[in-house]
Amino acid sequence: MKLIIETTNFNEFEKILYFFKTIEIGSVKVISEHIIPTPKIHKGNKKINPKELFGIWKDNPKSLEQIRENSWKRNWIL
Repeated sequence: MKLIIETTNFNEFEKILYFFKTIEIGSVKVISEHIIPTPKIHKGNKKINPKELFGIWKDNPKSLEQIRENSWKRNWIL
């Protein structure tokens, strides 16, 4: 049987290890992983020119009502 226990600090680990010793489980194998916390935010692509994105509808301006009408006409397959 394999049991995986993830703890956030060393004190919790010591308590769990002590528990296993009290119930006389002799075959406890400890695998320690040092996980270095990394941010989940990644830097964006700086090669994209944002000025080009602002003129998407420059030649053909649309209102919010037109956008809604066009999206309701689609046949959505769910």
